[in-house]
Amino acid sequence: MFPDIFNKALKQNNKREGLTLLEVIMSITILGITAMAMILPFTESSYLALRDQRIIDVNNLAKQYLNEVQDDWKHQTEFDVGDLPDVTTYYTQDGAYEISPTSVCLEDVTEDEVTTCILRRVEVTYEDTANNIYGHMFIEVNRPTPTLN
Repeated sequence: MFPDIFNKALKQNNKREGLTLLEVIMSITILGITAMAMILPFTESSYLALRDQRIIDVNNLAKQYLNEVQDDWKHQTEFDVGDLPDVTTYYTQDGAYEISPTSVCLEDVTEDEVTTCILRRVEVTYEDTANNIYGHMFIEVNRPTPTLN
C-alpha cells in the first residue's frame, strides 16, 4: 500500500508545469511589440523638440545678425557702402549652421547723375550641414539722414 502512494506521488511530480519554448517566444514577441508602441511617441517627440530648438536658435542668431547690420548702418556713410558684418563662428554656432547674408538695394534716387540707394533689404538664410533650411529673415533699412556735428 505504501509503495503505491509513493509511486503515484512520483508520477504526479514528474509532470512538467513550466512553459514551452514556443510560449516563451510568443510572450517575448508580444512584450517587444508593446514596448515599441510605447517608445515610438517619445522618440518622435524628442526629434520634434530638437528641430524646434534649432529653429529657435537660428531665429535668435539671425535677429542678432540683423541687429548688428542696423547698428553698423546708423551712419549714412556706412549705409552707402553697404558692407555686411563678417560672419563669425558665433553666428554659425561654431559651424553648426551655414549663414547666407545678402544685401539688395530696393529703392534708389538719382540726383545730378549720381544714384543713391535709399532703402536696402538684408536677408539672412540659415541652413545646417545637410542643407535643411531652418530660418530665413530679412529687414529693410532706410538710408539715415546725415548727422550734424
